[in-house]
Amino acid sequence: MRLKELSPLKEIIFNKKLENLDGVVAGFRIDESPHFNMIYAGILLCCTGETSEGRKYLESTLKLAPNDNFLKYTVSYLNEYGRMAPLEKIFPGKQQYAEPHLLRALMDLSMFHVIRENSIAHIYDFFRDKIDPKKGLHVLDIGIGDGSHLFSILKKFIDQSEIKDVTICAVDPSENMLKSSREYLLKNIGPKLKFMPINKNFQDLSGTETGKALKISGRGFDFVHASHAFHHMPFELKMQACDKLRQLSPYFVLIDLEGNEDLPEQFDPEYVYYLYRTYGALMDHVTSEISDSNVVEGIFKKILLSEVFHSLYCKRNERSDFGMMREQWEDLFINRAKFNRLAVNTTVYEDSALRCLLMIAAI
Repeated sequence: MRLKELSPLKEIIFNKKLENLDGVVAGFRIDESPHFNMIYAGILLCCTGETSEGRKYLESTLKLAPNDNFLKYTVSYLNEYGRMAPLEKIFPGKQQYAEPHLLRALMDLSMFHVIRENSIAHIYDFFRDKIDPKKGLHVLDIGIGDGSHLFSILKKFIDQSEIKDVTICAVDPSENMLKSSREYLLKNIGPKLKFMPINKNFQDLSGTETGKALKISGRGFDFVHASHAFHHMPFELKMQACDKLRQLSPYFVLIDLEGNEDLPEQFDPEYVYYLYRTYGALMDHVTSEISDSNVVEGIFKKILLSEVFHSLYCKRNERSDFGMMREQWEDLFINRAKFNRLAVNTTVYEDSALRCLLMIAAI
């Protein structure tokens, strides 16, 4: 049985036809994961107000798969907070944004170091003959975070040539991240840095703000860079954002985990399976590499599980994450957004559950 064949189970649970549910669920075993039928049922029950019954399914599956971190920490979360919801829903009015040190710890995982090192090599190799050190290096970064990923790219250019100045236009909806990235980049780049923060989502930039960014740059940007950030908008808004990209620079550098988040509808088995498999793999990396239990707990509660639970409760157009598969990105850039070519289209990290793509779209 394939994932899409679990769809009738969604209808059964949402229509509250719960008689003999154990037997019904047992009949929906799938090829991708022998226990996912129980996990899927447990998640749907929790999301439809049947938390006690849903917890039983998840706890039963955990006994069959005791090393499954997604199950382990989801059950722990349910036991602590009583429902499957992000912290901002459990504690309304109290902001639950992840502190910069938690994001920094997550991005310091070895897989992200591999992504960073492989990305730097490809990006430097592509741009080294296209950037004139006398004119400086001008970059617009979408979702800059704490600035460490962008700096790791810029450092290669700074170390290899006498860059006159570095101009960074940072677009991020978080004031904390803009402040943190400015401090980090100023500390590491020094007085040659010119830093322009824009406290917005990239898709919300007005024409005036786009023009202001170009004016600050003085000549346009050598490239626009988005690392694990451009997926925060649905396909149709990505197309509109690409119009802005083409105004700002001839090159757009995308680094993102491949994901099936954009097209599936809410609670579709393919979507729930993607969340379970992807975030479970990230949790495995966290628990195997970070020894500080407080940091692990913070990453899970305020970043990973929060993203999962938020995603589950959102209809497609309400999500904050819209990751896509490689062929969908290719379709966006070449067929829909009318970039001339993908100058780079490669994989910079891959394991049994995760794949990270690097693409450089050129006009």
